[in-house]
Amino acid sequence: VMQSSFGETASLNEGYSDIMGEYAEEYWSLPLNWIDGSGLRRNPNDPTWGRNAAYSGANTTTGPAWYTDSYGYRHFYKVTACIPSQMECHEGATIISHVAYLMNKYGISKSIARKIWYRSMIYLPFGQNQATFVTCRQAVESAALDVAYELYPNSNASRKNLLVKVASAFNYARIFVNGGKLGDINNDGYVNSSDVTTITICARNSNYIADPKQFSLGDVDFDGRVTTADAEKVQYYLIHGGSLD
Repeated sequence: VMQSSFGETASLNEGYSDIMGEYAEEYWSLPLNWIDGSGLRRNPNDPTWGRNAAYSGANTTTGPAWYTDSYGYRHFYKVTACIPSQMECHEGATIISHVAYLMNKYGISKSIARKIWYRSMIYLPFGQNQATFVTCRQAVESAALDVAYELYPNSNASRKNLLVKVASAFNYARIFVNGGKLGDINNDGYVNSSDVTTITICARNSNYIADPKQFSLGDVDFDGRVTTADAEKVQYYLIHGGSLD
């Protein structure tokens, strides 16, 4: 079936290609450099474009400030400044490949990550314009659960650790399933002082909340963990306002 070059399904086609390409290079002992969506230019008129970019450094030798991580487009999408159906696939692909990059950054090994992403394809819906970023998250989390039980059949803590990192990566991209709100670790629809308290408890006792997806909502500094630093960030947000991002 001819696939449109716009929208989330087309972006997933491109994103998975980028991700598998990176892991194929790594398998053959080539650098895993995550140069995905490198055609995105920094917009000098928008200070948020490219914020926190250049994990591998901005490449200014071959053109005007190309970025290797495409954070700017992900941020552009996240704040709903674009219409998903009108999203150009090569730019939209970077939203998904950035999730894969973060899984790697959070400490999920390359061998485990590539197994998760490859297996996730069996959970994706087929057909033109059927797969979305939300169904991608569902597919990757299903695959991660399979892999977690294969690798850690006797360790609930190890399985949860893996699943929290996967969930946190999608949270960063603001791809949620059935709601979900960053900072709302109590999952009551609000971010308030009770979340600060709960995050603090979870930082000391990771078993306090069993569900990895709910637990991951407390990771507001996006490092794949829930720590007292997350509680401090939520507290600052509640006092000073602004955004948790």
